[in-house]
Amino acid sequence: AHIPHGVEPSIMRYLPDWKEQRARLFPHIPVEAFLVTMVGANKGFPSRKGFVEAFQALAIAMREEKSIYAYIHTDPTAAGGGPDLQRVVKMLGMDPTRVHFLRPDTRIMGVDEEDLAAIYRSSDALLHPSYAEGFGMCLVEAQACGTPVITNYSTSMPELTKFGVCVPPKAPFMSAHYGWWQLPDPERIAAVLQTMVGQSYWNDQREAASIATHREYSNDIVYERHMRPWLQEIERDLTLLA
Repeated sequence: AHIPHGVEPSIMRYLPDWKEQRARLFPHIPVEAFLVTMVGANKGFPSRKGFVEAFQALAIAMREEKSIYAYIHTDPTAAGGGPDLQRVVKMLGMDPTRVHFLRPDTRIMGVDEEDLAAIYRSSDALLHPSYAEGFGMCLVEAQACGTPVITNYSTSMPELTKFGVCVPPKAPFMSAHYGWWQLPDPERIAAVLQTMVGQSYWNDQREAASIATHREYSNDIVYERHMRPWLQEIERDLTLLA
């Protein structure tokens, strides 16, 4: 049985004042900036979440588009076994005033769903070029908030990228689990970022994208379409065995 994850539509939803929400949430980032957000655990080296390739793409795009800023919702240190992302920023010659990370206090205390939804809504795009995903919860959450996503054409991500761009990868490689993963292509991702900047389409379609995501991935819909039939099938099987 295929049972996808669901979202709570009263929390993960579009709000028309998302730009004002950004000004409150990220006062250090210009409200007119094109804000690119990443959400994911900084684990493993190389990082399955594609942090290094994402930063390479951001470095290229930021050189061409001065309006692009980035918020990286993860621990930037190597404490979790991932790359030292602040060191990567330096190595790529990125402007550190345009790349912001999860605050140390928030890394310890964490954020609730309401805060996470506000982060998604405050972003112009969610960048998520993972090598591979079993599902990709942040993609559904972001689109439920009306935020377009930029993903890597690998595993589940083409299926989940309904509002955004799924970027062709650079090359396949075999993971330690003997599965085929895909290396993200920084130059192609940078080109998508640059194209998105200033395009009114993405902002115009935010509310519609949120509604469409709820119709497919709200908790109630997931239960009725996927979980309930599966439970009923199990119940029938148990009755036959009784």
